Amino acid sequence: MSSTNIYAFKNQSDFDSFNRSMAIAFDLDYIQEQFNKEDHILDVQPYTPEMHPMYGTKASDETRKRQSEAWKNRKPITEETRKRMSEASKNRSEETLRKLSEAQKGRKYSEESKLKMSELAKGKKKSPRKNPMSDDQRLKIAKANIGKKHSEETRRKMSEAANLRHNAKRIS
Repeated sequence: MSSTNIYAFKNQSDFDSFNRSMAIAFDLDYIQEQFNKEDHILDVQPYTPEMHPMYGTKASDETRKRQSEAWKNRKPITEETRKRMSEASKNRSEETLRKLSEAQKGRKYSEESKLKMSELAKGKKKSPRKNPMSDDQRLKIAKANIGKKHSEETRRKMSEAANLRHNAKRIS
């Protein structure tokens, strides 16, 4: 049995008669066969996009029009579904976040996209360096911090940082 095409069918009737329980049994037998090899390493080829049956095919104009209409006429997403989607995106694991980050690295945006993003960003609040706090905000924060004591460890760290800054000024 070849590991490159484990679901090889001779004709359509073979495929039609291949049900889920047969697929599970087939997979288990195949995995066991691969594991029983002398080196005990599974020889299963990873899935690649080229293995998909529609890879490299181009949809006709008629098909594309039908897909477009189906997409335009879909049911609107309910508020409940939106909430569930929102909650799911908030509880992503570290691994998922890392994968999402990796997928975006090196992405190139068109000039048109860059202009759109620029327009959307205009009018939004900037970082504190570009948009410093007002005196009123500073006073509120200062009042909220009155009476709070720093721990011994924090005081030690602050002292070390101040000494480093002081020594750096003396050297330069």
